[in-house]
Amino acid sequence: MMTFEGMRRSIEEVVGSAHVWAEPSDTEPYRLGNLRPRLVVQPATPAQAAEIVALAGQERLALVPWAQGTQMHLGQQPSRYDLALSLVRLRRVLDYDRANLTPSAEAGLPLCEVYRLTVPQRQFLPLRHAGTRASLGGLLVTNTSGVKRLRYG
Repeated sequence: MMTFEGMRRSIEEVVGSAHVWAEPSDTEPYRLGNLRPRLVVQPATPAQAAEIVALAGQERLALVPWAQGTQMHLGQQPSRYDLALSLVRLRRVLDYDRANLTPSAEAGLPLCEVYRLTVPQRQFLPLRHAGTRASLGGLLVTNTSGVKRLRYG
């Protein structure tokens, strides 16, 4: 097992030191109940995120994915919390096939951004209120997509 500093350096090699935070003032916004992560890391690509998850698994770190944080009050608080995997940089629209009503986007993209893309096309996703800053990944993983899903499936 690596030391904490060794782990931090390994993560910094993946995402760059500007996107790894350990100071209490930087990790405090990622608090879950009485637990605060030792590190917050912000990958810029799915490949970087996968590498961080694999590294955390090898080192047996308790990792919590975190997008916009709007749904973090749901569920049970973890017993350990070593690493917050912030998805705020994973917010790109990868493809938007307007004719087939199919956008493809990364998990950290806020729903309000999806609506900025689709509303001019007179399209929408049957998820929650359009103004929410909750991310696509957070809405889907917590199953809090709203009542419109009952109508549209």
